[in-house]
Formats: sequence, structure tokens, C-alpha cells
Amino acid sequence: MTKYKVVVVDDDEGVLQFLLEFLALRDFDVRGYAEAERLLAEVFDAGVPVQSLPDLLMVDLQLQRDRMQGMELIRELTQRDVPSEILVISGALASADQADAIKLGAAKAIPKPFSVFNLVKTIENLAEIGRKRRLYRLEGGNQPQEVDVTRLYRPVFLSNSSKDQGLATGLRRNLEANGISVWYAPNAIDVGEAWRRRVKESVDQASIFVALITDNYLASGACMGEFDRFRSRIEVAAKPQALILPVLAGLSEDGRNSDLCRLIFEHYQYADVSLRFSDGLTVLLGRIQTFLDQQVDAKADSDGPSRTASAMPPRPEKIA
Repeated sequence: MTKYKVVVVDDDEGVLQFLLEFLALRDFDVRGYAEAERLLAEVFDAGVPVQSLPDLLMVDLQLQRDRMQGMELIRELTQRDVPSEILVISGALASADQADAIKLGAAKAIPKPFSVFNLVKTIENLAEIGRKRRLYRLEGGNQPQEVDVTRLYRPVFLSNSSKDQGLATGLRRNLEANGISVWYAPNAIDVGEAWRRRVKESVDQASIFVALITDNYLASGACMGEFDRFRSRIEVAAKPQALILPVLAGLSEDGRNSDLCRLIFEHYQYADVSLRFSDGLTVLLGRIQTFLDQQVDAKADSDGPSRTASAMPPRPEKIA
């Protein structure tokens, strides 16, 4: 059994000790912190090697007064794009807080009190995502055979302006937490000619193009070029096997009246995360999974009835 690395951040000593003891007895490698600042200093600011970073962070939103709060910690961690998956646990979990935490990149938010027996499977699933993300980032780790070698070639291409990296990271982490394989440029390749070549290759092989449409996106020649390159694939294909899913976020009136947005409104289904992020994310996830499932079904039909169930093409791998 994989021994997942889990860190719990909670200032309630009773809750913290209970979770540490329970998870340790369930064979998790678990550590606890009452202060977010101490976690950052000892783990993420201390040059800890990637192989030693946690797979999952369980973060309480309401920490000690006058200290860094859970939401601030999540924002800091996602801005650094740490490999660890994030699970929010909180007794002060208003719907707005839950939406904000997920928007920042938390995979899931669970209110207190909760049943630890029902929580274990969630912890294992999220820790596995964080583990795969961590293993990928190893540069010649102890188990290179476990690294996700398909990292750069995935069915979903996330196109975004570098100026919207915070929102894009939150969106990408949420897709990954729901088993959606995502290609994205940051931390994948270096800028330069190799970067441009890899972007072109990834746009050309992706099945779904998710474009985070903001005013910054509309002002970026690179982003507009990615969008048009993918759109051209659909126009020239006899049987289009590709889907464009625009995600609108905080557009100005001028932005909504731009040529690209008029094209989107006329020809594409889209999700709007400007005001209700969770609702927009739900729409996006549903459309992506429906399209991927249809691809699997179409592949099964094309292979004919002689194929056995065991030979059916697998669903997209849950990766990070």
C-alpha cells in the first residue's frame, strides 16, 4: 500500500491530535501544524526536496487570530504552484468561503464536524493526485518509472495569459482533482523556441481546448494564436474530434464586445466563472467529461462488437 504524505494545518489542538492519531493508524505519513507560517518556514521555504513534500495538505480556514489564515495559506501555496493537493476542512465554512477556496485551487472543501470514516477515501484519492504531481517534478527521483511521462501530452489544453496565472492555476488544479488530464505551459517547459514548438505540438494533439478568456487573454498575441490554431483544426477536419470550451472571467464591456468574444457567443458553448465560480466550474467539468466519455464510446463502436470488455479503451487517467 502506498504510504501517502499528509500534513494537517489546524489551530485546534484537540482536532489536530485526533486527525494525526487517526491517520497515522491508517498508515498515512502524517505531520501537523497549528500555524501556517511554521508550515511555510519548515516545509516550503526550507529547501525541502520535492520527494519529501506532502502529497496532501488538509487546511483549516480559521486559524489563530492575528496570524496567517487558511485562505491566505491556500493563496500562497497555489501562487507557488506547490505539487501538494489541498483539502479544506473548516467549522466556519460559509458558501462564499468554499467557493473562494476552490477558486484558489483547493480540490475540495468539507465542513466540520465530519466523519473521519467517510473522509478516508477522499484523503486517499486527493493524496494520489498530489503524489503523481510530486513524482512528475522529480528530476531523476528514486522511482523514475513512476513519473507521469505523458505529462506534456494530455487531452485538455489550458490556454491562458501569464498575467492570469493565479486563476489559471486554480482552474487547472480543480480539473486535475476531478480526473481531467490538463496540459499547461508553466513549469512544463522553458520559454524559447522549444517552448513554442511544444505548445504547437500540444495544441495539435489535444482533444479539448479550454481558453481562460480575460482582458489579458484578448491582449496576448500568443493566446490568440493558440486559440486560432486549435480552431483551424476543427474547420479543416472532415470529422471534428475536438472541442473548444471558453471560460469567461471578469471581462470588461470592451472585452465582451471584442471580435473573439462575439465569435464565442455566436458559435461556442462557454462557462462564465466571473461571479459564481463553482457553478461555472460545474458546467465546465460536465462538458469536458461528457465529451471524453463520447470519445470512449465512439472508439468502442468503431472497434466493432468483437472487442471484449477488458479490451475497451480506458477512460483518461487520473493524473496531476
